[in-house]
Amino acid sequence: MKISIITVFPQIYESFTKLSLIARAIEKRIVEFNFVQFSDLCEPKKRMDEPTCGPGAGMIIKPEVVQKAIEQCEEKWGKGLKIFFSAQGQRIDQKILNTFVAKLDVVMSIEGEEPSIDPQHLILVCGRYEGVDTRVEHEYADLILSIGDYVLMGGDLAAQVFLEGILRL
Repeated sequence: MKISIITVFPQIYESFTKLSLIARAIEKRIVEFNFVQFSDLCEPKKRMDEPTCGPGAGMIIKPEVVQKAIEQCEEKWGKGLKIFFSAQGQRIDQKILNTFVAKLDVVMSIEGEEPSIDPQHLILVCGRYEGVDTRVEHEYADLILSIGDYVLMGGDLAAQVFLEGILRL
């Protein structure tokens, strides 16, 4: 399985990928990670974020930066299943994880026609600040997940919870 993680802070994953089951899965080449940092996709001295539209303060990741990140991931490993993380997403629980892994197994075992999305390539989009532009989610997200009805500083912790859940299975 190939997993691309798009994030503001890829260093958050350094210890996560070097410990326990995740490290063993990498060693055995069961899983491979690709980290894409939002800021690497901006022109020099340009920001990756912009103010939110509407009432309230906050910053969101610019749509064109998210688009470039997704395109970079798909150039490396082909079209993948794009998962975004948001407090408004579908809540992750054991049933969701079991269903997700079972569907991956079914898609991988179907012979014949090539699927339009490679089930072996997951693209995890981890927003930061106030998240990503909603139009980006509407355009790209195949699935929006949440670990609870609360707001975190970004999607990285939720992505790690999701990864640990599916990789364990």
